[in-house]
Amino acid sequence: QLQSELAETLRSQGKADELRKEEYKVYVQAKTDIEQGLTGIRMALKLLRDYYADQPSGSASAAASLLQQPEDPELHAKSGGGMGVIAMLEVIESDFGKSL
Repeated sequence: QLQSELAETLRSQGKADELRKEEYKVYVQAKTDIEQGLTGIRMALKLLRDYYADQPSGSASAAASLLQQPEDPELHAKSGGGMGVIAMLEVIESDFGKSL
């Protein structure tokens, strides 16, 4: 009886090993896809942040802009939804990072 229990344990272990191998293949593929996606998201964020950057980051120009009266806003191609897209991509980036 001990021999039959040992044989059953070995069969179960063999099945579990095969299952782990299959799951590992799926994980490796998914990890590669997620890493590529994360790289693309980060590139898109960099491009959009550069595109929508309004002012230089220098403190002298920022201080000077506080002293001036604001002009009437102009409508242009960069106004509007860019920040919403950036915020959405930041959430996606965070989710992808958690998946690794």
